[in-house]
Amino acid sequence: MTRPARFGPEILLKTPTLASTSWPELTGLADGRFLATWTAPDASGIGVFAQMFNADGSTSGAEFLVNTQTLLDQYAPAAAAFDDGGFIVTWTDYSATGGDLSGRAVRAQMYHADGTANGAEFLVNTTTTSTQFTPAIATLADGRFVISWADLSQTGGDLSSYAVRAQMYNADGTAFRTEFLVNTATANYQQSPAITALTNGRFVISWTDGSRTGDDLSGDAVRAQIYNADGTAFGAEFVVNTHTSGGQNNPSLAALEDGRFVVTWSTSDTSNGDTSSGSIAAQVFNADGSRLGAEFGANTTTELGQSFPAIAALGNGRFVIAWEDASASGGDTSGRAIRAQVFDFDGSAYGNEFLVNTTTTDNQTGPSITALADGRFVVGWSDVSDNGPDPSTSGARAQIFDPRDSAIQLFGSILDDDFVGAHLGDVITGFIGDDKITGRGGSDVLNGQDGNDTITGGRGNDILHGEDGNDILNGNTGSDQLFGGAGRDTLNGGFGVDYMAGGTQNDTYIVDNYGDMVVEHSGEGTDLVKSSNINLLMANYRNVENGTLTGFEHLDIAGSSIRNTLNGNFGNNVIDGGAGKDRLWGDIGSDTLIGGLGRDVMAGGYGDDDFVFNDIADSARGNLRDIITDFSQAEMDQIDLSGIDAETTAGGDQAFSFIGAADFSNTEGELRYRQTASRTIVEMDVDGDGRADSSIALSGLITLTAGDFIL
Repeated sequence: MTRPARFGPEILLKTPTLASTSWPELTGLADGRFLATWTAPDASGIGVFAQMFNADGSTSGAEFLVNTQTLLDQYAPAAAAFDDGGFIVTWTDYSATGGDLSGRAVRAQMYHADGTANGAEFLVNTTTTSTQFTPAIATLADGRFVISWADLSQTGGDLSSYAVRAQMYNADGTAFRTEFLVNTATANYQQSPAITALTNGRFVISWTDGSRTGDDLSGDAVRAQIYNADGTAFGAEFVVNTHTSGGQNNPSLAALEDGRFVVTWSTSDTSNGDTSSGSIAAQVFNADGSRLGAEFGANTTTELGQSFPAIAALGNGRFVIAWEDASASGGDTSGRAIRAQVFDFDGSAYGNEFLVNTTTTDNQTGPSITALADGRFVVGWSDVSDNGPDPSTSGARAQIFDPRDSAIQLFGSILDDDFVGAHLGDVITGFIGDDKITGRGGSDVLNGQDGNDTITGGRGNDILHGEDGNDILNGNTGSDQLFGGAGRDTLNGGFGVDYMAGGTQNDTYIVDNYGDMVVEHSGEGTDLVKSSNINLLMANYRNVENGTLTGFEHLDIAGSSIRNTLNGNFGNNVIDGGAGKDRLWGDIGSDTLIGGLGRDVMAGGYGDDDFVFNDIADSARGNLRDIITDFSQAEMDQIDLSGIDAETTAGGDQAFSFIGAADFSNTEGELRYRQTASRTIVEMDVDGDGRADSSIALSGLITLTAGDFIL
């Protein structure tokens, strides 16, 4: 892999308005979607807003205001995801209300997986003197969570300047133990905390340290502390950076899947080979806090400065770091840009550094990054380009990337999972929940299992199983195999010659190739086959009762020997019911409807339609006669009897003689009509006995003329 592939175009994170945004933060959710948070003007100042996104980058639900307290400003949001699909957002609050009447405070709000609030907004910090701000948050494996923040109270063990404090919470949002001081070194200031949960149940907090003590006596340093699951310190506080010249600040953390973790930060030290005004450094640590390898530089582009790193762990043991780049080079020469690099588990570069932003006008700053449940990742940033549909002077954008270079196997959860495959022949199973699974390229095996699933194969010859629930299966390109299983399923093979088996209950098939095979067994529900580009011959779709044409093409549909419901489209259709008691609907267009044998009900729809009868057996007498429900003289509908020999004893094929509403006169070939309370009955006498040998019922009372027939 030279660099990760872009998945789709850049995404606008907020609804386009004139309001400027800042602080965009991204958080991957447990079900495969992701959350974006940012600050923008609200009713009284600045507020925190959020939007959920599907795995394909489309919005999930509406944009919403996070903070309930809107007095003055709320800013600097951070968020974390729970395993049940929910999430929590925390932020800095300027309102000086609700338990903290001093300066700034830290508040938070929990949410359910559907984006509705889970409980009320709550105050995080117990220490309320002076200012508490810029929180960071992580959720733990057991559903608890930890919030850390910068504190200016000069109390509780740190009497100098800024300190770093934290509070653990139970899964229900109640406090677990008490607020605690994070930093051991207290001289000068400690601020800008970052936090991540480790796979072994512990968590790590890192921060910028201005104490100039211990292993770094120069300028700012980056320190960290590991904690046990109960909140007690694991080992001692330690200096993260090995190189100590200049300043090191603004750390970002990510936990790797094997228990290790990575810290990245901005540095002005030149030991990593970057002699410009700033660069990005990183260090991999083992689970016990010991170093794995040496500190390394993340950026390849070194001109001018690189700063404000963000990091995310990928599912294959790798990780990715993004940062703000001021080099004005390499595809973005306008100002600041966002660049990134994927790394292997040992900190070695995997592929090449790459430009994140496609929009390059003016500045793109302040990256945020998160991994998705299927192995892809998303980078977000602030954008001042004023390009595209966002007219604001400062917007928020994002780009999804796919770093996967081999086939994947994913197994979902009880959530409504949203997974996208790696275009390499994947096996993805949704398990319980209403899942959305997209295979992309390769010949994939995609299984919905329980729930009402939407499964799309993409390119390749795919195998799709809906199993339980009312599923939507889309084969897309390739020769695919679709199995609906239980439930009312919709199966669309897409391009190619496809095999589709709906299973039990009422299924819908969409065909686009005469070679498509539809398999239904007797007693497996009342099924429907639809097409927008080929004629439908229902006899080819055994045990499928109903057929529908869609779109605007002039197509035909022919019924089978069983009872069919056949529907036309917006084109000019020939709809032939064949044998059986059929229902025919022409829809829009000049349609030809042929009921055939059996008691049929026909409606031409809009347009001048012809109702064709080729034999007196096509419409018998009495309760066995066919019914035309919308015969319209205004639309120039006609009844075509030209295929019937009106005089059975005469040689040749004789036409009917229309006698209006008069009685039969015992003459062969007479055609008349009569009216009942609510219907008009057309009658034909072909043997001259003065009685109707065939009749057709028209809904409504209509005064028919010879022009209403083709004789």
